Amino acid sequence: MNPNLHCSQVVRSPGSGIGKQTGELDMTIIAKMVNSLQNMKILKPLEQKQETKDVFLARANKQMEWFEVNQLALDEKASPNDHGSFYHNQLIPLLAFARNFEHAKMHLEEFYNGICLG
Repeated sequence: MNPNLHCSQVVRSPGSGIGKQTGELDMTIIAKMVNSLQNMKILKPLEQKQETKDVFLARANKQMEWFEVNQLALDEKASPNDHGSFYHNQLIPLLAFARNFEHAKMHLEEFYNGICLG
């Protein structure tokens, strides 16, 4: 699975192959995955291999980069509705998982001082 959403809600037409910005909503499960991984870190239900953690962190870093530079993602961020909310809902847990707390805090403040106010 690619760490970007270029093909989410893809527009099926000759020569296109690029998704629509609204496809960002398709991956809201990412926040739940990050929360589950954080819980597993605390509860330690199974042996966790460092390799698995490293792979997920590498993927998270690629997806964070995509969220912050790709025009589809930035268009979603600018949406004044649930699309804009889910942008932050996905990016902030990834930032926290990567222990990039200052950047996560910046996005939380942006969310609470922006789209959250309506």
